[in-house]
Amino acid sequence: MKKLFLVLFILLVFATPIFAQSSNNPSQYFKSYLENGDLSIYASIGWWWGLCANAGAELVLGQWNIADIIPIDFSVGIRALYEGWYSYPVNHFYAGAAPMFIIHVGTMGNFDFYEGIGLGFYFSNSSFLDGFGIGFAAVSGATWYLSKNLGLIIEYAYVGYVSTWGVGITLKL
Repeated sequence: MKKLFLVLFILLVFATPIFAQSSNNPSQYFKSYLENGDLSIYASIGWWWGLCANAGAELVLGQWNIADIIPIDFSVGIRALYEGWYSYPVNHFYAGAAPMFIIHVGTMGNFDFYEGIGLGFYFSNSSFLDGFGIGFAAVSGATWYLSKNLGLIIEYAYVGYVSTWGVGITLKL
């Protein structure tokens, strides 16, 4: 629940300046930061029950432009997740990976919001979940582009039973 409130708070903070300005042209609030064929790599790190690490790559396939106002970029990618902590006398860890279909919506202020879904695998050595499984995968995040090819990210990712969040970077190659 804390993660949901964090994501909603971030969306509210970034969306407030968009709706605070007056204009008759809504297309000025949305822009695409990605181009067809862009290859991006992601890495983030965080702390929840223990160390959380996310990494991935993504290839932009194209763009939908809704009513010439909202450009939505779509891509395919893969995400790998890790979460681990120590609870005497056992080390616990969860890991997972999944191919995903991801969409991006860019807004003014160099912000890009993304959501992705897929099906992936996970494994664990925890006392309450041990072994291998296949499950639903999702990623949600925001990128603040500092330059054309470099951005700061905050994201939440989930594969099967593995749930992580992190702050990191994205780099367009």
